[in-house]
Amino acid sequence: DPPSEPYVSASSVALIEKSQPPRALTEAEIQDYIAAYAKAASNAVYRAEFDGVEVHSANGYLPDQFLQSVSNTRTD
Repeated sequence: DPPSEPYVSASSVALIEKSQPPRALTEAEIQDYIAAYAKAASNAVYRAEFDGVEVHSANGYLPDQFLQSVSNTRTD
């Protein structure tokens, strides 16, 4: 089954030749994702009383896609 949400990334770059490229996030959506990450971390520490939070920012996860030239062709 296709995903219920569209694939998004830093840029609209397909990972392999025959794959459908993700939709590039708008600047406003990037700010929304930043706020969502911050809210999730805040909830983990202050509501669930975790000692800390680690954001996985490697191996192709969304934050990593902004750091890699293969997936980020943005100029903004």
